Amino acid sequence: MLRTTLAPLLWILFAACSVPHAVTPAGGIELNPAMLAALLVEADVIVLGEEHDSRGTHAAHQALLRELYILRPDLVISMEMFERDVQAALTQYLLGDIDEDEFLARARPWPNYRTDYRPVVEFAKRHKLEMIAANMPRELANKASKNGATSVMGSPMVATATTAPEDGYWLDFQKAMGNHGGTGESKKMQLFYESQCLKDDTMAESIIARLVELRKDGRQPLIVHICGRFHSDRGFGTVARLQQRMPALSVRVLSVTAPDMPVKQPPVAEFLFVVAGVDHEDEDEPKAKLDPHKPAAGGELDPHQVADPQKPAAPIAGAPAPTADLAPTGGRPALGVKPDYEFAGEGLRVEDVTKGGAAEAAGIKQGDVIQRVGADEVESVQGYMQVLQSLTPGQEIEVTLLRDGLLIKLKTKVGTRAGI
Repeated sequence: MLRTTLAPLLWILFAACSVPHAVTPAGGIELNPAMLAALLVEADVIVLGEEHDSRGTHAAHQALLRELYILRPDLVISMEMFERDVQAALTQYLLGDIDEDEFLARARPWPNYRTDYRPVVEFAKRHKLEMIAANMPRELANKASKNGATSVMGSPMVATATTAPEDGYWLDFQKAMGNHGGTGESKKMQLFYESQCLKDDTMAESIIARLVELRKDGRQPLIVHICGRFHSDRGFGTVARLQQRMPALSVRVLSVTAPDMPVKQPPVAEFLFVVAGVDHEDEDEPKAKLDPHKPAAGGELDPHQVADPQKPAAPIAGAPAPTADLAPTGGRPALGVKPDYEFAGEGLRVEDVTKGGAAEAAGIKQGDVIQRVGADEVESVQGYMQVLQSLTPGQEIEVTLLRDGLLIKLKTKVGTRAGI
């Protein structure tokens, strides 16, 4: 179970050095990754809630994985970043049955795969570890967000059962989404929430199903699940659904926060990675999955080397150069528009435009319906969020929109959440 009161709350400081360490807030006792792993190693499942675009958090996770493997070599890595329908490709690549080019062509890797997730996959491949492609396909997630979870139930690619109760997770979801749509209880918001919950249930079901099978074989593996922190903070989301399916399961949860953000009571997780550049919790949003456009290769997680979160990963010989959407940035990409969650048509209708933001500079107005951002079609609010996360602040793009029945194309530079 989630034991927020049974162990000290740890801060992993990653902003100033390349080697992660941890301290207890009260005593200031430093803990290296090996010490941290020793506190976690008896768990059944460890959930690493991340900021998807935080290089420091990825490096910390990689350091922790190395130490966990030393203590529990029967390690299974589960990831939100791979969807159920690519499980075969992931397994075939880990076994060496297909090469990396074919794997990348089939697995739909996220834009930051080369720098942030390839090291984890290559670590698993090197040590012959199993991986779980835990998430539901984005196509089904989009459908669920438009038509409700029932529209995709029955597919083997989603959980066999799901719920979307109006609980603390629902309240956090509305807050994180800015309570758009007036009351926050609009049909559009509820459908989006159902899709979010279905992802959580799908990831939880994927983990539990594999754990049960492995235990039938007499194994007692440690499963480490990597996901966006909104799926695990406060023990909600995927964590809650893991516990619902197996109440006796020992689940340990980690999250991330900014260095100057005070610890809230109760804390969002038992352990916090404190990383420069991470958004404050009150500014967080459910992390829409990055929509990959260009597969990219990258470096392996070297068990004897810790990545520097401030330094770009070195290119691998023969690998394509990093694309712009892989470049580390100083903030989340944004256009400065507030979506209209009541809009039922194709695209994203602009409810409001942030003053001083990229959208205002481009001439985007309230009531415009965004159809395309760059080369990517925007079918819904969720689709817009996915496209947005593949962009880089400062990148020049063309936005295609409908205004009064006319198709208009406007050029702008991607801003950040602050509108800079």
